[in-house]
Amino acid sequence: MTMKRPLGRGLLLALLALFAGALAACDGFAASGEPSDRFVIAPAPGDAEAPPPEDVQEAAAIIRKRLEGIGLVVHKFEPGAGGRITIEVSGKDAEKAVAGAIGIKGDLAIRLVDIDALPENTRQGIAPPGSEILPMADGSMAVAVRKVGGVSGKRVVKAEAGTDQSIGQPMVMVTFDAAGASKFAQLSGANVGKPLAIVLDGKVLSAPVIYEPITGGQAQISGGFTSEEASQLAVALQSGALPVVFTVTEHTRL
Repeated sequence: MTMKRPLGRGLLLALLALFAGALAACDGFAASGEPSDRFVIAPAPGDAEAPPPEDVQEAAAIIRKRLEGIGLVVHKFEPGAGGRITIEVSGKDAEKAVAGAIGIKGDLAIRLVDIDALPENTRQGIAPPGSEILPMADGSMAVAVRKVGGVSGKRVVKAEAGTDQSIGQPMVMVTFDAAGASKFAQLSGANVGKPLAIVLDGKVLSAPVIYEPITGGQAQISGGFTSEEASQLAVALQSGALPVVFTVTEHTRL
């Protein structure tokens, strides 16, 4: 009986490398695929003046990061005149996903509720000095909120969607950088028993009472989200706030 000679180490490594290259090529082909939707987006109307080019450029970078963060494959991302951007993507529920990614400014702030504001004044939109009246996101009421002394969403370094186990509702957990964590600990420690306003894009999502100093550098954001909305919000907060909000002006199924 004769035995076949074992493969030499060099030949074996060469074959493995060839196989890995073939797999990579297949993966690249699968990832590239074909776009399913084409969108043209532009700065949302309403501003008296066109946004500065640098703001549009910054917004474009954030939008692309958001699209990729929610799982869309971006095949084309082409800025044009007047702040317009042509986008070709593929992925699940692309139309809804793109609208969500570009329609949330993502400007987060955690600020103190002004407990000295008189309810009747708040209902009439009259704010005490140093405060402003903001609506609840669900439209139920208005809240007087301190303008200064809070923690900015610019301090967020991580945002993850999850479920509040105590009530079984979707939520977003944000983690602050060292400076944000320190400020949040000081703010919560000095105001135990008082409500905090979780403000997103000028609306109060919730106003929970501080039961103890929050020293872990994290804050939970809830507001009656669906799981999909919580995921979109987490991506928006992770990518940073949009200096310019966009809207879809054209949509074509490819």
